[in-house]
This record gives sequence, C-alpha cells and structure tokens, in this order.
Amino acid sequence: MTIVSEVPSPVWAGTAITEVMVFAVPNVAVDAYGNVSAGLPTLTDPTTVTVKVSSNEGTFTYTYALAQITKLAVGVYMIDISTTGVVGTLTVEWIGTGACAVPNIHTYYVNALPL
Repeated sequence: MTIVSEVPSPVWAGTAITEVMVFAVPNVAVDAYGNVSAGLPTLTDPTTVTVKVSSNEGTFTYTYALAQITKLAVGVYMIDISTTGVVGTLTVEWIGTGACAVPNIHTYYVNALPL
C-alpha cells in the first residue's frame, strides 16, 4: 500500500491536504519445489474504503460508499482534507477491508496562522 500526499510545508490552518492511497496485494507464487517468486503487486479494490480524520476538532469518518472518497482507478483512491479550525496534530487513517484489508496512518502538524 502506498500513500501519496500533496501537502504544503508547513501546513497552515485552512490549507487543504490531498491524499491518494494505492491499495495493492502482493503477487507471490510458490512452485511444486517450494521456490518462491514475487512479481509486481496487483492493484486491488478493497471491499470497503474508510478514512478517519482526527484533530482538535474531533474525529470524522469518510467512506467511499457515501461518495466522500474519490476512486481514481482500480485500487487508487483520493480524499481532500480540510484543516479549517485545526491547530496541532491531525491524524489520517486509511482502512481497507476484505480483498485488501490494510490500515495505514499518517500524522501532520497543522500550524496556527501567524496573525
């Protein structure tokens, strides 16, 4: 699983964070002699995709099923996260279930505006 984030540096309150998550499963084979070979991972859609965002504003849950997360391609999802009202730690947790059951957590520090 890979996360691509478009985050300005530093992150100021009111700045959007865009995260793109890539869900993939390993491509591993074992032959009759027990030899293991690995290929490139296979992009896979999880059964459900959820993002939990926690900050001083509370914890909010977003789902693909409710069209709060955008699917860009098989196994590739995107969310824009607002930092309006956020100061301090902002935690983003991606959760895939079923066919690609994997959690992944990021933490950002959001600075108050300097004025």
